[in-house]
Amino acid sequence: MIGTVVGAVATVVLTACFVQDRAAFLVCLALWGGACALVATLLRNFAAYSAALAGYTAAIIASDQLGATGGLNGQAFMLAVARASEICIGIVCAGIVLAGTDFGAAPRRLAELFAALLAEIAGRFTDTLAHAGGRTSADTVVST
Repeated sequence: MIGTVVGAVATVVLTACFVQDRAAFLVCLALWGGACALVATLLRNFAAYSAALAGYTAAIIASDQLGATGGLNGQAFMLAVARASEICIGIVCAGIVLAGTDFGAAPRRLAELFAALLAEIAGRFTDTLAHAGGRTSADTVVST
């Protein structure tokens, strides 16, 4: 959520600074994306993802803002609020569903299911080899 909010704020600030200058807006947006990518490479795990998210959130809002004709449409703030709200609501909903459905045994259950699947595959493979009648590829070559 932090990366989304930072990216949304950055887009609103860039729009406020470069209202009439589309080229400067795009150059600064590219610099923002590059800076976010640099920070994402320096950080680890969730912090790196948050930095990357700040960069492409700004690009997504800017692309919505530029529209089909390429000019700023004056809706930067509302687009930023809408994007940040959608992402935050999605994260909260996913957290609620995860909290309501995961009782802590999911990794163990998944490991057990994979072990059972592998055991069944190995058993059927062994049965198939046993039913082959003991013929090997060397027997086939000798008999022809």
